[in-house]
Amino acid sequence: NAIKVLKNWKTSAGIEIKHSQVITAIAGGFSVNENIKIPNSVTDIPRVGTTMQIDKALSNLTYFGNGPVETYPDRKYSPIRKVESTVNEQYVPYVVPQENGGHNGVRWFKLSGAGKSLKFHLDKPSQVSINPYTCEELTQKTHDVELIPANGSVITIDAAHRGLGVASCGPDTL
Repeated sequence: NAIKVLKNWKTSAGIEIKHSQVITAIAGGFSVNENIKIPNSVTDIPRVGTTMQIDKALSNLTYFGNGPVETYPDRKYSPIRKVESTVNEQYVPYVVPQENGGHNGVRWFKLSGAGKSLKFHLDKPSQVSINPYTCEELTQKTHDVELIPANGSVITIDAAHRGLGVASCGPDTL
């Protein structure tokens, strides 16, 4: 009744991170229980979470969390509420592409379109972004007009997210 997936990831600095997922069938869907073991030597983590792509036909987004503008753990200037939008409307066109479109405190979200829908219930309020671009695409391009959309909607659910900024011209991220 369950599938267990084990993976060891290696960072660019050579640090090994252990990741396990247990996927269990439940009525009307499935449950995913994840465990990520961060070594004690890692003290400042940009983000820890799961990224996946789904069919871009599921382009309508409804979520319950901070919004409708982008929010992060250090920028919670929006009320918690139910928001209806689209995946394409989540992208914020910064001149230099970067992390964007995130929402803090998300309790659940649903993607729908083409007569189908997929709903995610989160076990605790989390940082979620749903975007037409991958993080790699946002990192590699130097101008927003160069971006090429992914083949599907990119969902990132973070268990931990540092927030934005690196203290280059002011205080460090909260």
